[in-house]
Amino acid sequence: MTGQGQLYSLSRKEGWRRYVEAPARERPGQLPPGQLKRLGGAAREEYDEARHDWHANFGILRTPQLAAAHDELEVIVAAGRCDPDRVRGAAVIDALPGLGKTTAANSFARGFDRDQIRRHLNPHRPGRRGPALLFRQAPQARDEPAGHRQPRRGRPVGVRAAARLGAR
Repeated sequence: MTGQGQLYSLSRKEGWRRYVEAPARERPGQLPPGQLKRLGGAAREEYDEARHDWHANFGILRTPQLAAAHDELEVIVAAGRCDPDRVRGAAVIDALPGLGKTTAANSFARGFDRDQIRRHLNPHRPGRRGPALLFRQAPQARDEPAGHRQPRRGRPVGVRAAARLGAR
């Protein structure tokens, strides 16, 4: 893969940090057809790769639905700042496949992480401790036949948001 397209997993700390701290992608320039024809083989391949990467990874559009989901998640996270002996709220994002549930959760968590790190992390202290925001994905119940239950296999259910900052 080219550019920023190196593989990483958001489920691991290193991958999550890379996702959160990555700068916004820069849109490659668009050449007029005359200049495009004059590009040599390697230059044309590089231009095409940059354009393919851009189109495959364009930014997230903040639609009214995404804004509403983020607003609700902010309320739930704010309510979860209670002491550990209190029950925290949870959110469940439920919709048909391909409608942006994971994108909404990841984009909210990315913004939350950036805000909390900016507000609470002391860059002069050793060790990196920051906010904890946990998202769990539930199995798709509607894909199972009626009356059939699959074993859980340790898969957590729901989306839980908890904001705790370590002062250690």
